Amino acid sequence: MSTTSIRILYCLLSVFWAISSHAQPYAMEATAPEQQVVEGTLLSIDLGLSNLSESDFQGYWEVKAPQGLSTISPERIPVEVQRGKKRFMTLRFKVNQIAGMQGQAVRFILHQNDGTEVLSKSVRLNVPEKRHLTLQNHSEIQFFKQVGDSIRIRIQVNNNGSTDEDIRLVLSTPDRIGKREFQIIPIQLPAGADSLIQYSFVVEKYMMNLPQYNLHVAGIYANDDVFGNLTLSFNNLTSSRNYQNLSAIPIQSLSYNRNYVELMMTNALSQNPNYYLRSQGSYWAAHGKLNYQLNINQFGNFHNSPNINNTFLQYERNNTEITLGNIQENTEASVFGRGVKLSFKDTANFNQYTVGVVEKSADLLGLYNGAVSPGVTAYLRTQLAQEHPESKSYDGLLYYDYSAFDSTTNLLFSNRFDILGKQQSERTRLQGFVAGGVAYYNSNQNSISQPSAALGLKLNTQLGKWLFDSDNFYSSPYFTGNRRGMLQFVQRISRRFNSTNLSAGYQYFNFSPKFVNPRFQPMDNSNERIDVTVFHPLSRLLSLTLQPNYQRESGTFIYGTESAQVSKQAWQLGSIINFRSPNLKHSLFANTEVGFVNLVGAPSNNFALRTNMTYNWGAWNVYGSYQTGTFQIYELYNSLFFHIPLCDRYTLGSSYLGHLFQQRLQWSSQLMGNLSKSFGNSYGGNLNLNWRLPRNTIATAHFQYTLTEGITGYRYSYNNLQLGVRQNLRSQPMDKQPVKEGDIHVFCFYDTNHNGRYDEGDQPAPAYTLLINNVMFNTDKKGNVTFKKVPYGQYQVFSPLRDNYQAVSQTITVASRKVQIQVPLQQVGTLRGKVLIQYDPARSMEADLSLSNYAIIARNQEGQLFHTHTNEFGEYSLKLPSGDYDIYLDETKLAQHIFIQHNIRPVRIEIGKVHDISPFELEVKAKQAEVKRFGT
Repeated sequence: MSTTSIRILYCLLSVFWAISSHAQPYAMEATAPEQQVVEGTLLSIDLGLSNLSESDFQGYWEVKAPQGLSTISPERIPVEVQRGKKRFMTLRFKVNQIAGMQGQAVRFILHQNDGTEVLSKSVRLNVPEKRHLTLQNHSEIQFFKQVGDSIRIRIQVNNNGSTDEDIRLVLSTPDRIGKREFQIIPIQLPAGADSLIQYSFVVEKYMMNLPQYNLHVAGIYANDDVFGNLTLSFNNLTSSRNYQNLSAIPIQSLSYNRNYVELMMTNALSQNPNYYLRSQGSYWAAHGKLNYQLNINQFGNFHNSPNINNTFLQYERNNTEITLGNIQENTEASVFGRGVKLSFKDTANFNQYTVGVVEKSADLLGLYNGAVSPGVTAYLRTQLAQEHPESKSYDGLLYYDYSAFDSTTNLLFSNRFDILGKQQSERTRLQGFVAGGVAYYNSNQNSISQPSAALGLKLNTQLGKWLFDSDNFYSSPYFTGNRRGMLQFVQRISRRFNSTNLSAGYQYFNFSPKFVNPRFQPMDNSNERIDVTVFHPLSRLLSLTLQPNYQRESGTFIYGTESAQVSKQAWQLGSIINFRSPNLKHSLFANTEVGFVNLVGAPSNNFALRTNMTYNWGAWNVYGSYQTGTFQIYELYNSLFFHIPLCDRYTLGSSYLGHLFQQRLQWSSQLMGNLSKSFGNSYGGNLNLNWRLPRNTIATAHFQYTLTEGITGYRYSYNNLQLGVRQNLRSQPMDKQPVKEGDIHVFCFYDTNHNGRYDEGDQPAPAYTLLINNVMFNTDKKGNVTFKKVPYGQYQVFSPLRDNYQAVSQTITVASRKVQIQVPLQQVGTLRGKVLIQYDPARSMEADLSLSNYAIIARNQEGQLFHTHTNEFGEYSLKLPSGDYDIYLDETKLAQHIFIQHNIRPVRIEIGKVHDISPFELEVKAKQAEVKRFGT
């Protein structure tokens, strides 16, 4: 074969190989998850691509997403994979709407650069059930002036979740007298849908006394969970406002108040009625807080001395607090009586130090029953980092107590502290307790002393989804604290499985105190209990709780001078059923406990059953109970020891709550009966009245009657009439110190002669709207506005344009009890203009070229100034009374490198006309030119 033939054959083979190589399809393989769970607002899908071909691949991915899902990356994503290689990428999507996305898929199509499809891959979307509803307010700004005005609200509800919802909107207001909820709107809203709810209500008489009417709109799921809250406010266009009421609920709308005085009489139908005087209050005094509480009880006729208890006077200033009167402290040892307490607070470190001395008498001014003081208690308490977010907390008590009642002296030093720091574990808290003390018995014959100690450990932690609580304590028999001779083990573990709550617990208590006074006999009581609790909602309206438990109890039973140690054990099953109707008007609660209870050593078990039921329908309530057998150890012992049979017991009762006279009179009644052959029968009823009188006064009346039939057939009755009156006192805001206050009185009039004074020919301006520091007022028939009790300071009075009348804004200073100003409304003309900037990029220096916020000033012949500012386009306008003015820019506020050469524009303003003046032309300083000289 010749060389030419070989060359031709080689060329033909090369062309054939190139054509066949180009026509051969790529061997590509894509990997992706079969399904992807849609959670949150972002979705990420990992996509892998393997090139099994003999050549490199270049192409792109095309993404097709279902409705509600949008790609963050471009729709065409370039991809390049070398032969034999694999490439991974993560594609992200924005979740706009999950409704209707269940079962849909995201499709990925791989193309060559020429558009030829190579392969496709689909990822199915799994959308779990998700609730996501929102509320939006589309109501217009509205005001009310008089009774009968209509207010219309527009609320949009959006269902952005994946489930259809039965919801309701609850309209309520804290300003309403009586029942706050006044409208419930049910809505059925499919997934992905929205609804615009419109509702109107009429302005009522009581609303006219409010500075503004606040309306709360709550969105509530069918299971009573809240998904949204809105607060809408509608201002009252009034001529008189109180500054103190702008952000507070008016006292007239409250039934009870923090500051009050109350007088009450009980047993009013008897010959010896009892009288009670109660009062409490918090006030600012001498740059500090003054708190007091008063309780005076007069039993029988007034020849007896009154009893004064729970009465104290407290003053706090500069983190120091002193209390005089009845004192009671919640500490490890008992502190109660009359005396003095001094506390110092270190608010920066959340520390508090307290020292106190009290005499052990509950009656503040009462004399001793004997010649000897009942005793005295002194203590020092240190609390460190109690609410500190990072530090360990500590609570220490140094305690001394002498009691003349049992002739004992007690000393105690207790310490409660955090073992773990709050930063070490957010889900675990471990607390320790260590205490020691000495108890003395003082006697003329001999003295006895006993040392004592106590230890405690408390743990609260969360491990995964499990919650664990442990509370353990031990104190010696002569411990000088409240928990004397106690051994305690309390353990509980709980977890939630979907909608089911499961918990199990074990608790053991042993109470075996001893006393250094030999006249007091020791006791020994113990209680052990093991239980399991299961709570499960059977539906959105019905829930069930089951609690099987085993209990063992023992104690000292005393009969006369004899005592015996008695023990019982019981196997019990408790259940609770809660039901409510879909419209929430009906509810049912039933609690049942059944078991076998027996005394240890007794021949047989005793069956016991008790059940309680309560049914509510609006304001009506019916309740009842039934019991056979007993769960109490003392009743079981009496029954076996005295051979008294345990008969069945029944209780049945009903109550009703009502109101009259626009809910100014609230009343409630109750009837009840108890039937038992073991204890006798009793029947009773009561009636309660609460009448809200003017000036925030409340009159109360309570009548009670009970008829009892003993097991011997003896009948006796009891009645009690209780009358009272309560006067709510005005409260001060205690979160900040009071400041000096004054009243602003504004008189608005039409200034027809434009002299700025109210004189002949001028007329008051009724129903004119003005603003004082953005608080809106509407003048009365005489053109007056009053702003009461405003803090000292400066206030801006703005008079908007109305019917071509306007007044100049004024800045007033309140520095006295009464400030009076006049607002002369004058007819105006309109001044318009603009600002320009001359700028040459080649010659001008760098400068701020924004046209907004330039200060424009108009000055009349009397020197009075009127101000305005330009908008983003450099435009401005002014409403001016008639007269001659000089218009100019405030050059002190010009930006750097900007200046003006011709600044003043004279103009004559005529009423009702629009005056356009020539623009203010601003210039930018030129750059300094660099001059070069060349020599010859």
